[in-house]
Amino acid sequence: MTEYEFRVCPRDATPIIEVPTSPPQAGDHVDGRYLIKEQISEGGTSIVYAAEDVFDGVQADVKVLRHELLEVPTLVRHFFDEALFNRKIQHLGVLPIRDFGLSQEGRHFLAMERIEGERFDEAIRARRAENKAFDFGHVINLARQILNILDAVHGEGIVHLDLKPENLLLLEGQRVMLFDFGNALQMGTTLPPEVPFMGTPSYMAPE
Repeated sequence: MTEYEFRVCPRDATPIIEVPTSPPQAGDHVDGRYLIKEQISEGGTSIVYAAEDVFDGVQADVKVLRHELLEVPTLVRHFFDEALFNRKIQHLGVLPIRDFGLSQEGRHFLAMERIEGERFDEAIRARRAENKAFDFGHVINLARQILNILDAVHGEGIVHLDLKPENLLLLEGQRVMLFDFGNALQMGTTLPPEVPFMGTPSYMAPE
């Protein structure tokens, strides 16, 4: 095998990147652009970090696909589907994704805008701790916003599949924003065989 074949794909000359086998740490860069500050959440397929875009100083959340899942092509494709679905839906109530791809370090990533807001589940717990409830009119307004967002999502032929308080942001206590399309599917698409179901069981319809 020649040195050429070691460095690029023998079919199309695409440079071969060695995939990192450990997750990024604070101080690392993703795609030479996003400076990792700290890990903020972890899921079955990815890890999310607070980061800063060193090009423009914008604060972002960077989701990185777990390296052990790279051998499952359908999961890799589905990871990027999150970004493609997100960009397809033109609605102010959907958290925008600013960047995605295979980084120069060999990581599959999505970079999302950091939006200052309160997660809906945290807002509910805070009010419960204070023995307070949402005003009825406020609840109706929030419900209408969520239905309006879902109408835009479904209008693009997409189902979110994980609608729950943890995936809703409350901005200034008034405006709702939906995020995390990691489980979303195009209508009519069947689940990959590697994934028996998608979503959070406690928020799934009984059927």
